[in-house]
Formats: sequence, C-alpha cells, structure tokens
Amino acid sequence: MTKDEFIFKSIKDGKGYAESLALWNQGHNSIRGEWTINIAESEQLVLESVEALNEYWGMKVRPLMSWGRSRTSSWGGYGGGKISLAMKRHVPADGDTRDVHLFSEYSSFAKSPTIGTFNGSWQDCLACLVAHEHAHCHENAVNHEDSWRDVYRWNRVTLKLNPSS
Repeated sequence: MTKDEFIFKSIKDGKGYAESLALWNQGHNSIRGEWTINIAESEQLVLESVEALNEYWGMKVRPLMSWGRSRTSSWGGYGGGKISLAMKRHVPADGDTRDVHLFSEYSSFAKSPTIGTFNGSWQDCLACLVAHEHAHCHENAVNHEDSWRDVYRWNRVTLKLNPSS
C-alpha cells in the first residue's frame, strides 16, 4: 500500500490527516525493513529534483514514492502529471557500502553519451530516474510536441546528470 493509499484509507476511517501521517511514519520504517538510513535523504532528493524540473518546464508534476517490496518498475506521465517511483530498486539498503551503482537505460539509447546507462552514486541514479519519468509527464502534457529523448536530455542536463560529465 502506498503512502497516499494508507492516508486516504485512514482519513476514510475517521482519522485526521496529521494523525494518519503520524501513523504512516510510525510504522513505515518497519514496512521498509532494511531501508531506514537513506529514506529521508532519498525522499528529499526526489522532491528537490522534481521541483527543479517543474520550475524549468513550468509544470506541476507530483511524485509518488513507493517502498513496496514487489515494486520493480517506475512510471511517469499518468494520472494528471504524476510519477510513481519504485524506491527500493534505486536506494541502497542499510549496510550497502558500494560507492558506485548502475543506472540502466532503454537498450535503444543505453550507449548514448548524454542520456545513456552509467555508473554513479545512488543519489545520481535516483535523480536520473526522476528525470526519466518527468520527461514522460512532459511528453504526455504537451501531446508529444517535443521528442521525449530531447526533453529527457534537457532534464539530465538541468540536473547535471550525464555519463560523460
């Protein structure tokens, strides 16, 4: 169950928003299990990245961050400007001391010097995921006026996330 779904259900059950959010936060670290150390940093990074891209493109994209055990895929451009991110796939578990993580891209442009697959910090990989999904939101919002790859390239440049840099 996502955070939004949990809060909606709690409010429907008669609890206020603040109480529902407190209940979510109280039990959420145990739900996320081995992902406790990097939670706040990763969620803040997502919010800051989305804010920067929203400002650049003049959009109001909203991120949904899912820590569900079975979530392996992320989506962008659905439900009126939302991106849904599979956080556990991109945020290292407690005790993971690797400095380098892999951000994989579609095979059709994985070798691109500006928008391709690269090795970097988990923070850069997560920000790239945001850039990728935000580009899908832009693509849907403007009815494919711009090429998705061009928007994605600009997103990566805006967030200073390029394999060749």
